[in-house]
Amino acid sequence: MMVEFIGAAGAGKSFISDRVLDALKANEVTAREFDLIEIDWVLPQSLYLTSRAFYLSALTKQNSLPRFMRTFTSLARYSIRRKLCEEIDGIQITSEGLLHRITTIHRNSRGMGIDQLAHILYGRIQPPDVIVAVDVSTETAFS
Repeated sequence: MMVEFIGAAGAGKSFISDRVLDALKANEVTAREFDLIEIDWVLPQSLYLTSRAFYLSALTKQNSLPRFMRTFTSLARYSIRRKLCEEIDGIQITSEGLLHRITTIHRNSRGMGIDQLAHILYGRIQPPDVIVAVDVSTETAFS
């Protein structure tokens, strides 16, 4: 199972996800940080997943080659890690999952709305099983 924490910068996503991870491990639940899962680029499925990431990067209409390459790398790594999550037991926790990547990709795309990007990517990459929204006031976030 994959759990993604979402929220504004400074909302405490990493803080809360770290505490949840510690609590799960203390209760002997197999859990790990998704972003730290090691990936092996020579896995047989990696060729398919990286090809798909290249195609999806082209669909997101990035406005420069460097941004296209960052999008491609980000989507390829996410796809491979997500595939590995399906093959291992336990809970995978991230505060920089697919929704986070969609908002980043949106900033660098030409003329695509965030809803269009979400439709393209969520339709082709398995989204997290659980999304936890972290919402705090601006005063709390920056104090």
